[in-house]
Amino acid sequence: GHEGSNVRFRAECSKGTYIRVLAQDFAHRLDTAGFVSQLRRDAVGDFALSQAITLEDAQTRGPAASTLTLAQATAFLPVFPLLPNENALLAVGKIDGLLARLSNSGLPANIYCARAETDAPAALLELTDKKRANFLRAFV
Repeated sequence: GHEGSNVRFRAECSKGTYIRVLAQDFAHRLDTAGFVSQLRRDAVGDFALSQAITLEDAQTRGPAASTLTLAQATAFLPVFPLLPNENALLAVGKIDGLLARLSNSGLPANIYCARAETDAPAALLELTDKKRANFLRAFV
């Protein structure tokens, strides 16, 4: 909708969508200038703003009741399964083989959660559009 010269819209979009660029495109299409005065992200992956708690609530509830487990926090990410020896190699910083395997996996570009046989999140890995694998973070 709009009020005077202000336009308000809601977008459901995928990773990589630039809302500010979309707003510029609207303005250009209307042959005018424009800018984003307010931007609110209501959800990312499986996480919605409606699930958020205030800092005051978190302090009252305590850390255990206010935080997600690592498995919960990474559940929305696609899984890249670790081979039996890769968890041990990851624990000592040997990641070259893991990154090479991801690069050559044929999987689409994305952030992946590498998981061991125990299904515990072990690391976050990124596969780029150019099939380059990057190590982001280990949890072991």
